[in-house]
Amino acid sequence: MNMENKIDIVASVFGNLEVVKNCLDTWLPLPENWSLYLYDNKVSELDGTKDYLKQKQKEYNFQIIDQDKILAHGNAIDTILKNTTAKWVLHLDSDVKILDKNFFKQIEQLTLKNDGGLLYG
Repeated sequence: MNMENKIDIVASVFGNLEVVKNCLDTWLPLPENWSLYLYDNKVSELDGTKDYLKQKQKEYNFQIIDQDKILAHGNAIDTILKNTTAKWVLHLDSDVKILDKNFFKQIEQLTLKNDGGLLYG
């Protein structure tokens, strides 16, 4: 995959540490030329999710957008989208597990057939 077909994943996180752990572990590590952008809502401070995300960020080098406030899901995604740089963006909810190991490859194939856009999973 070349840089022209770079894909950014966006998600907002509202705490729920165990669910986030289970799901994020199915996303990472990302394939080459993929990036992850997470909006970390302030509520994630309450259950340790914020600390977990910072630990994973060091390990996998993804972006955390933290404005120290709680935003509704749509507003959080809008905020993330202002920071993305890829031609393609894949929106995943933070409770989505990727069970098919070919998922990323299938998305890459889809992007090669089209010019760019937003995918919602």
